[in-house]
Amino acid sequence: MKMFPITNRADWLALRKADVTASEVPALFGLSKFTTALQVYAEKVGTRNGQGDNPSMRAGRIMEAAIAAAVREERPDWRVEKAEHYYRDEAH
Repeated sequence: MKMFPITNRADWLALRKADVTASEVPALFGLSKFTTALQVYAEKVGTRNGQGDNPSMRAGRIMEAAIAAAVREERPDWRVEKAEHYYRDEAH
């Protein structure tokens, strides 16, 4: 397992580009409302740029801290913290 520090959003997005992430798996099974398996493939091989930013993605980023606070309040026994590293299992 290889660990990469997350220093900024751009680097995090670049790391994700090399992997199929949980956000993309539904598209591989025809279950995504937002993208297709072919679009995921094109993004991975570099013939298509990602969908970029949109109002829903922006809202999600803005609400991240509030959602984390709500989870901490609802589940005080859980440890909720912002990820500082990106992990990749290079063997798989």
